[in-house]
Amino acid sequence: MQGLAELVAPLPATLRDRVLGVTPTFSSFTAPPHLMPYKRHAECVQWMVDNDQSDRDWFAVDDRPSWFAPYCDYLIDCDSQRGFDDEAAARLRFALLKARQRMLRRLDTLL
Repeated sequence: MQGLAELVAPLPATLRDRVLGVTPTFSSFTAPPHLMPYKRHAECVQWMVDNDQSDRDWFAVDDRPSWFAPYCDYLIDCDSQRGFDDEAAARLRFALLKARQRMLRRLDTLL
């Protein structure tokens, strides 16, 4: 298993600084039944629970979409041969923009 420094090294500094940690391994917790077939998705959700972030948006950059529930809004799929390329970066930027818009709408609702 790679450590955080190794995982974020290929990312641009502006994204590298936004990565908060690595997920727990699937065997170290009990996943909800609906996520049992989707190990990486379950690991991401568990990280959010472990870090009191369940009500926040999150994103996973991964080259194994079958390890996430179908149509997972939080997955930024990247090609295993090309890695985190310009196309994946554009999808991540778009996802971050949408998350920011959702956050601003929630703030408007509160105010």
